[in-house]
Amino acid sequence: MSVDFTVKIICSGCLLKIIVVRGIGMSNFLQICQNVRSQSGISGSGPSNVTGQTAIYADVVRWVTESYNEIQTEHENWNFLHNTYSLAVPAFFDTITMPVEGVRVISHESFVMQDINGKRLRIDYVPWSVWKVADKLYLDEDNEEGVPEYVTQLPNKSLKFHPTIQEDGVIHFEGYREPHIMVNSTDVPIIPTQYQTLIEFKALMKYSSYYNATEVFKANDLAYKELLSKMKFSELPKDNTFTRPLVYFA
Repeated sequence: MSVDFTVKIICSGCLLKIIVVRGIGMSNFLQICQNVRSQSGISGSGPSNVTGQTAIYADVVRWVTESYNEIQTEHENWNFLHNTYSLAVPAFFDTITMPVEGVRVISHESFVMQDINGKRLRIDYVPWSVWKVADKLYLDEDNEEGVPEYVTQLPNKSLKFHPTIQEDGVIHFEGYREPHIMVNSTDVPIIPTQYQTLIEFKALMKYSSYYNATEVFKANDLAYKELLSKMKFSELPKDNTFTRPLVYFA
C-alpha cells in the first residue's frame, strides 16, 4: 500500500507536476538513508551502513539524522514522546536523579508518591524559582521528615522533596522524553509508521538546498507540510498547548 503526495509547481511559466510517492511501512535508519539517496538521484546503491561513510553518502546520513531530530523537537509534547516514569525513593532521601534516558519535559501535575503499602498521594509541584526562596521562609521546619507534600526540579534536573521521605517509596510522574537518536543501521524511528516519511521529505529538502535543486525542494516541502499537518492533528493534544502549572506553597 502506498500514499501519493501530489504537488504542483509553477516553473518558467509552465505547470510542472511532480508526484512524490512513499510506501507505508516501517523503515530502519539505513533504509531511510537509502531511500533519500535513491529519491535524490545520487548515483550508486548505498550507503551500505550508517557509519564510516564519506563524501555524499556521509551527507545523506547527516541529513537524515538532522531531519529526524528537527521533527521531534518541533514540539516538545508529541504523543510519541510521552512516557511514564516510576523512580524508587529510599527512606531518608530528599533528592533523586532523573532516568538516564533523559526527561525533556515533566508534566508537573502528575506527581504521585506511593508508599510501601501501595497507598498513593498526590504531590504538589513547586517551581525551583519559588522553592529556593520559600525553602527558608515558608516550609515547616518542624516537619522535616514524613510523607512528601512538595516536589521541585533542581537546576541539575534532579528531583527534590519536602519533607524528607521516612520510608521507602516510589514516585510516579508523566513527561516527555528527550529526542530519540538513531545510531545503528537497524535502529527504527519512534515516529508513528504512517508519518516516518517526513524524515525523507525533510532530508531531501536539505539535499536540494545544498545542491540548489529548487524544484525538488518545493516538491518535498509541500509534501512535508501536508503530512506534518496530519501528524500534528494526530500526535498533539487537541488544544495544541502544553502548560506548566505554577503551584505555590499553601
